Amino acid sequence: MAVVVRNGFSRHNALDAAAQGGTAKIYQSTVDVSTDFAYKRTTDLFVGDKMTASRILMSEVSVLGNPYIRDHPNIVDLEGICWELDNENLIPVFVFPKAQLGSLDHYLRSEGRMSSLEDRLKICLDVGKAIAALHIISMCSRDRNLAEF
Repeated sequence: MAVVVRNGFSRHNALDAAAQGGTAKIYQSTVDVSTDFAYKRTTDLFVGDKMTASRILMSEVSVLGNPYIRDHPNIVDLEGICWELDNENLIPVFVFPKAQLGSLDHYLRSEGRMSSLEDRLKICLDVGKAIAALHIISMCSRDRNLAEF
């Protein structure tokens, strides 16, 4: 995992907001023809609240850095962390590989609509395994939506 300090990660440089949760937005960007990334940035609600943003950052890094989670086939790897300087606030921006087919929500609403029952059940099983892995390390997830998978 790389940690990069960058002045000016810009939501405007990212292609578009791919998803939004309660504490963060996911942006996506293409670096070159073979490299796409997803960027997770805490929402503006937490920009002025450095303690809350720091707790969110440390909690997520702790979970994603856990060997059981890091090696899990159904949980995306954290590639690195960038820092955005925004009006004197240093804001963490997580960097993940972008899923080839986009979020599960997007996939199921587009080409995934034609998936067989067997394929849909496999997706459910894989999501269940990922959630079970988080619960095994005592990470309870109460705010899950398909756009985050």
